[in-house]
Amino acid sequence: MKIEEITEKIQVELQKGKLTAQELSFKTGIVLLTCYKALKLELVKGVIFIEEIDKINYYNLVDSSISKNNSIQIPIQKSGRDMTKYIFRIKTYSKSQCVLAVIKEFNETKRPTFNQIKEVFPDSIISRFGIVKPLNQAKKLSIGGPRYFMKDEQLLTSSDGIVFAVCNQWTLQRLLNFIDVAEKLGYKITIE
Repeated sequence: MKIEEITEKIQVELQKGKLTAQELSFKTGIVLLTCYKALKLELVKGVIFIEEIDKINYYNLVDSSISKNNSIQIPIQKSGRDMTKYIFRIKTYSKSQCVLAVIKEFNETKRPTFNQIKEVFPDSIISRFGIVKPLNQAKKLSIGGPRYFMKDEQLLTSSDGIVFAVCNQWTLQRLLNFIDVAEKLGYKITIE
């Protein structure tokens, strides 16, 4: 599902009144982490605001007729990097480090060949670079700047002996697409 479709579903529900992220997730059928990311985008655009009631955050449309008394407008930086942190296996990571942790665990527990890894984590998620590349290709693609995790402790080896690197170029949309794949594999990633 595209981010535009997700935000549209959220806006439809919010037209009915304020809701928590968990309530939005339940009513729309959208994964909670994806709901949080879409809500953050809508906050940045100024479409919604957060109202805190009894230490619980409720989301509502800015042009809603519902009273905004006691509401807290959360300042969101409209430019710069997204510094949101993600939790995977009780550790906190940045977007790219989270992807590395998931692929590392997948590689260690499933012991796939390199081609199997590429099938599970398709290049289409990051079409320009691909999620994983053999080390020699990753080095070539990183000539203009680091595009892959290349430190010795970050490199992985597939069951067929191919040393490969994981891409570190993650936008919000790319990460949401990756999380969809990871969740289908049974990996749980939550927002901090």
